[in-house]
Amino acid sequence: MARTLKGRTVSNASGDRSHTFLLRCWEEPDGGTDGQPVWRFSMTRIDRSRERQGFADLEAVVAYLRQILTTQKNEPLTPG
Repeated sequence: MARTLKGRTVSNASGDRSHTFLLRCWEEPDGGTDGQPVWRFSMTRIDRSRERQGFADLEAVVAYLRQILTTQKNEPLTPG
């Protein structure tokens, strides 16, 4: 069964057009090269694989999501 989201058709989980992740964000007080605080991220797939990825910055998180969403058979969902 499909539903419409902001004018785009999205399949439910059984249609392979759904992804669920747990995103964890934490601040490392002296994690930067200059000793300044820096945010770190990890993302875990909420499926059978439980695959976990670590990211040094927010841009890497977005790049990872973009890669996952654009490797699907259909065009990626875009923010609306």
